[in-house]
Amino acid sequence: MALDGNLGANALKHCLNDRKLFEDIVECLFREAETLVDQSQKALDCADADTMGRAAHRLKGTMSHLGAPAAMEALRAVEHMGFAGDLSSAAAAMSNVETQIKQLEQALATYRRKT
Repeated sequence: MALDGNLGANALKHCLNDRKLFEDIVECLFREAETLVDQSQKALDCADADTMGRAAHRLKGTMSHLGAPAAMEALRAVEHMGFAGDLSSAAAAMSNVETQIKQLEQALATYRRKT
């Protein structure tokens, strides 16, 4: 699923066009996303399906604030695999999650602070 080219502009409208507020939110979301992707990957590496599912669930909630359906669907798949205890295709699903998040980061790059 391709990203909506207006993702940032549409999300910014939900912040009452307050660019600084939106930039703060984007920074927080991606910091949280990095932590949760790491948790999910470590859980997968340890074959801890429940922890992987819980981390994916939290990350799905984080990403929901960006209105990114492809990322949400990828996370939903990992979440379901984790809660079902089925890790058979979890590595591929986690790879898809990472791809979706990278695409979001690129799409929202203009809203991220330069460090």
